[in-house]
Amino acid sequence: MKLLIHEPRHKGHYLHSARLIAEAAIARDIVTEISVHSGAPATPEFKLHIEPIAAKLSAIHTFDVPPDATPAATFAASARACLKTAAQCGAGHILMPSADGVAPILAAQAWGGLRRILPKEAELEVGLIRPTFAHAGHRGARQIKMAAVQWAVSRAPIGAMRIADFPAYERMKGMAWTRRQRLLAVPEPCEPTHLFTRDEARAFLGLPASGRLVVAPGEISSRKCPLELATAFAGVGAPDARLLFAGPCVDGLHEQLRERFRREIEAGRIIVMNRLLTDEELDAAIAAADVVAAVYSGHPGPSGIVDRAMMMDRPVLAHNYGWSQYMVRRFKLGWTTDPDSAGMYADAVQTALLSAADFRPSATVGWLKSFFSMENFKRHWTMRIRERMGLPPEEMVLWEDAPDTAQQPQA
Repeated sequence: MKLLIHEPRHKGHYLHSARLIAEAAIARDIVTEISVHSGAPATPEFKLHIEPIAAKLSAIHTFDVPPDATPAATFAASARACLKTAAQCGAGHILMPSADGVAPILAAQAWGGLRRILPKEAELEVGLIRPTFAHAGHRGARQIKMAAVQWAVSRAPIGAMRIADFPAYERMKGMAWTRRQRLLAVPEPCEPTHLFTRDEARAFLGLPASGRLVVAPGEISSRKCPLELATAFAGVGAPDARLLFAGPCVDGLHEQLRERFRREIEAGRIIVMNRLLTDEELDAAIAAADVVAAVYSGHPGPSGIVDRAMMMDRPVLAHNYGWSQYMVRRFKLGWTTDPDSAGMYADAVQTALLSAADFRPSATVGWLKSFFSMENFKRHWTMRIRERMGLPPEEMVLWEDAPDTAQQPQA
């Protein structure tokens, strides 16, 4: 059976996940092809993640999206390209690791489930990274919109659905239609491939060995509230502390940071490493930290940064809602705060810096590390195609076996 991995997105961590799934399939002797946006091959992410495995893939397909297309039009074009490529290459199993936005479109293209749009005998398996329709707290017009999205996803021609957002997954288990779509909670790939002590990591990145360090790793976008973080940090009375932004700045944020925090940057208190980090550098940035900052706005879904920090026993400062609050409180991973409250944010940064030295991972983190291991990630994402090929199941650490810990408020 041939596997087609169709990844609609090519910025950030998405191609990393696609690569890992492809590697897992190839290692299990599954013929594997990848489909990506035509702009992907020119990106650093493609060169970092896909080019190293290109020779092992049967083919790499590309698709186009109309210039200046709306998000809905982009999702529709991606869905059509996926189906067309699957039909042309004869894929028996189609896997879309990040189908948020695309899944509801598939229902429209299939006329709400009345028309078959998949190649004969093929099955579509999708991942929903941020299924916001399954979160509580929607009101008014947004509640209606989210209900419409849920209705569309329930009628899409999806045979297996993988959910990385655990509170959303818990809610979705109560929806009758998910039994038809083989619902499964899946880990994100966050196991470090390079292990550093704190001193080794700082030396590797050229950072001072002494002093406390707050690190905001990954792509630095407006959604991650970097200006709010820098403002909160600048107001903290900790002259030995530093703040590191470790990743490429978008949305004009590099210029804004240099303009608004010139004094702190020139003094070395705020450091901006404005470029795409290799996996080794990303691991080092998190290992170098005393506190890992992942406080986002309008982001109820999972954070791979929180996961990576947990894997390296580093405490996190995250936002106080959605998946992040759920994980930090349930597994005692650090502290939460409100990114929209300057006073609360500054207090939380101060608390985290003062408390970081005494932070110890909870007993439940050992189980979490097993669940989020790279091998467990690969086994989750190859489980369904192995079932369809009649191959024996592989042992997995399942979310249903997570320790039942008391949820206690964080600072």
